[in-house]
Amino acid sequence: MDLNIREESTGVRDWSWLGSTHAVDSAKDVTVVMTGFTKATHYPDGFIKPGTLLARYDGGADDDLWAAYVHDHSGGLDLDTARAVVLDGFKVNYDIDGNLTSTKTAGSVLLDGYPVEIIVANLPGLLDDADADYAPVAADLPSTFFAADR
Repeated sequence: MDLNIREESTGVRDWSWLGSTHAVDSAKDVTVVMTGFTKATHYPDGFIKPGTLLARYDGGADDDLWAAYVHDHSGGLDLDTARAVVLDGFKVNYDIDGNLTSTKTAGSVLLDGYPVEIIVANLPGLLDDADADYAPVAADLPSTFFAADR
């Protein structure tokens, strides 16, 4: 057993997508299921980036847990409604070979239902290919999130 103290840094918090700090004090902690997240898109630096859109499971074994938002209705998991946005980076634990050591992680999110101003162009994971699994646009945001043109 290794009992040595280890210090880790998950990088600088990038809130460039956040148009204002309104509702930030209303952030909630949630548990995220790692299925559907890909290292290259969602956690290349070892954490799920702030600004990542999430969907919530409404039934099944993962009821009330959260997952990667998928805008193209793929996978049949009903995860095509963005219902939260990651506020702080979620730490993702994986081994030296890149395999996940845990299927779940937790962190703070801004939930739909709270008015939040978002600069869509600054959301992480934006891709040029509109058919990609994760390519959020203003229309994908929950109705209480406001897309800001900046």
